[in-house]
Amino acid sequence: MRTRHDLREDQNTMYSEIMARMALMLVSGMGSGKTGATATAILDMLITFEIRKALLIAPKFVALNTWPDEFAAWAHTRNISYAICVGTEAERIAALNQDADVLIINRDVLPWLAKHIGSVKNWVWDLLVIDESSMFKEGAKKTTRARVKAKIGETWGIYFEDTDHLLYVSDPLPKADIPAWKRDMSRMWALLGFDHIEMRKIGDVRGTKIRQGGNMTRFGVLSIARKMVKRVVELTGTPTPNGIEDIWGQVYLLDQGHRLGRSRTEFRKRWFIEDRYTYERQPKAGAEQEILSLVKDVVISIPPRKLVDDPVYVPVRVDLSSKVMDEYRRFEKTLFAEPYDVEAVTKGVLVNKLLQFSNGSMFRADGSIAHVHSEKHDALDELFERAAGDPMLVFYSYKFDLAAIRKRHPDAVVANECDDFISRWNSGKIKKLLAHPASIGHGTNLQFGGHLACWFGLPWSLELYLQANMRLPRPGQKNQVAIYQILARGTYDEVQLEALHEKNVNQDRIIEAVRLRRNQMQH
Repeated sequence: MRTRHDLREDQNTMYSEIMARMALMLVSGMGSGKTGATATAILDMLITFEIRKALLIAPKFVALNTWPDEFAAWAHTRNISYAICVGTEAERIAALNQDADVLIINRDVLPWLAKHIGSVKNWVWDLLVIDESSMFKEGAKKTTRARVKAKIGETWGIYFEDTDHLLYVSDPLPKADIPAWKRDMSRMWALLGFDHIEMRKIGDVRGTKIRQGGNMTRFGVLSIARKMVKRVVELTGTPTPNGIEDIWGQVYLLDQGHRLGRSRTEFRKRWFIEDRYTYERQPKAGAEQEILSLVKDVVISIPPRKLVDDPVYVPVRVDLSSKVMDEYRRFEKTLFAEPYDVEAVTKGVLVNKLLQFSNGSMFRADGSIAHVHSEKHDALDELFERAAGDPMLVFYSYKFDLAAIRKRHPDAVVANECDDFISRWNSGKIKKLLAHPASIGHGTNLQFGGHLACWFGLPWSLELYLQANMRLPRPGQKNQVAIYQILARGTYDEVQLEALHEKNVNQDRIIEAVRLRRNQMQH
């Protein structure tokens, strides 16, 4: 068991910075030891009566596993009492009734917690620790209120294709009105920034239906409770995955709007220019430097000690047949793939369809799947063969990718379909592990089970991309990690990879601007 003396120099620096500030966003890479340093700070705040109780918010897996394991791993923190407020309502209530020093919750439990305690006056936690603060980057306090009055007709829904989430349900429509509705909706949602959508018929409706919103978001709960909190610690390795705009919500929870404005609208008006047609925002000249200068006392980046080698990225380019590439270019030009009966109603939808095309299949408007080619699957088969029995972690993008891979490789295991996939992988019992990057990010330690990973299709989110890439190159990894990226040559795959690299360059520049230099580190 590790003792306090086993904290590394960079972890001691993290600890000192946490103790020295009432509010801090600590930026350091994944696997850098932020959890151990923060656990030590929590202990010292408790035993010196600096705080009475701590609320620790984390992604679900991290809440259930990473933090309990970290408290138990150190001799000086193993006696901190904690309760895990995740699961059924009965389990959450039981956790609250334990009256523990630290309450660990999943971020999705926050609205329930606010409703359960009834009033901000009943808030008892004077230390707030947010593990992966970028999950609050949006900064929306309430969901949008909506009301639907239904009449006789067909209802149609708008889906976000990457996650298959339903975003909008139409009023019932006479069949004659549906083509015009599709055209108008595609334009409206594109203007709102939801480019990657799919329209599907939901069903036939009679009667009246009301859909309500206006509920308090996770950010909204914390923005209200913040006045009752004495100290705030935010931890992240990816503070601005989409650019400097991501920083507002996180800084607001540190200072309640003192530095960057009391509303997201105020923040955007001051530092961003918005396109009146596309609603895309770009920072004004000098905005990034000005924002970072305002937050430099509460946002600190600490370079982690390098414990493992950086992964090697290996692009695997596949060539589509001339016939398939001709169809790809025609689809890109006309927004309609006639052989597959697939239409892209806007340029934004087209981008997502082209990525699907590159992977080998596409969703049709009715939800059915059009098969296009198998080149990426052949490349994956070859990678498995070359691995010669070494375990490989494969990241997929779409449901049809998963189905096709499983059909070819029935021995593959899908992450989160079984509770013990982590222990089975780390003990060498799984040779082919399939995972969507959104399901296997924060806190998932897979470094003991293998050193090979593969992207079958790339994600839109830089945060998902970076988090997934760091599942294997973590402390305890004994081999050089290789991450393969299967790309269809001459397609949007290559554009997507370049876009992810550009986003990462922008984020690295921001992290570098708030980095604590070695000669500044407190001992």
